[in-house]
Amino acid sequence: DNFIKITSNTTTQITDLTPGVEYCFYVVIQQSEDNLYNPSDETCNVPEEETGWSIDISLSIEDQLGQYITDPASYLGMNPDASDGLDSFDIYEPPPSPPTEWASFYFPHPEWFADLGTNFTEDIRELRDLSNQLSIWNAEFLSDVSGVGSLEFDFINNAGDWPVYLKLQTTDADSVFQYYNLSSGNTIDFLYMPPNQIRSAQIIVGNSYP
Repeated sequence: DNFIKITSNTTTQITDLTPGVEYCFYVVIQQSEDNLYNPSDETCNVPEEETGWSIDISLSIEDQLGQYITDPASYLGMNPDASDGLDSFDIYEPPPSPPTEWASFYFPHPEWFADLGTNFTEDIRELRDLSNQLSIWNAEFLSDVSGVGSLEFDFINNAGDWPVYLKLQTTDADSVFQYYNLSSGNTIDFLYMPPNQIRSAQIIVGNSYP
């Protein structure tokens, strides 16, 4: 048997495994240095090639006529070939298109000094183990209409099997936030008014509480 790691978390990730090779693991609970429980049942699995994970976020606001103004696809995530800075995995947010009604959800990165703008519809980072850390994506959204809004979250590759939280500005006061524990398919509703006001959000991923 090979010792792997010690953790106080309820989940963890084992890295540097060879894809296609079966590995078996068991857990021993330790309450103190001299107090060890019997090992758990052994579980075995075959790891696949790392492909990364992502979360698809859709913004929708219902206007006074009952029409839905949407920004249907903004992505955050991690990929083994991506970096934490600006690269080919990061895609610019298209500018609004007045006079038609519009909504926009994006990840602001003024620190990247990008030529085509500071807002991005995709923000993909280097793949890393989030067993003992959090990775936080700062986001903003706005629209030229007011009404009942919603954010829908679709996990791709189950968001890396990490816990995911949302910190959302729920009113026009920039100091009023609410936290949500997310799972794939969740829709978070809120009231968006007045129009043309930037609201902020954070998507927090990792095996720790924000």
